[in-house]
Amino acid sequence: IEKVGGALYFVKFHVEGVEVSYTYNINTKNRYFLQRIKPYPIPEGLFTDEDEVVDFIQQDIKKYFSKKK
Repeated sequence: IEKVGGALYFVKFHVEGVEVSYTYNINTKNRYFLQRIKPYPIPEGLFTDEDEVVDFIQQDIKKYFSKKK
């Protein structure tokens, strides 16, 4: 996880030889806005805390790689 600026974060993983990356920022209402960057960009939505972000990323990676098989 790399913090850029005040409240912008980049998260990068390598899973089964594929780079998977996300960015999230914390808005003025303390909500986390998450977007997937790689393998293809897609806005994911708003979350209330870091635990929800982590849970979503785990499920998203599982779903992406289960479709590849």
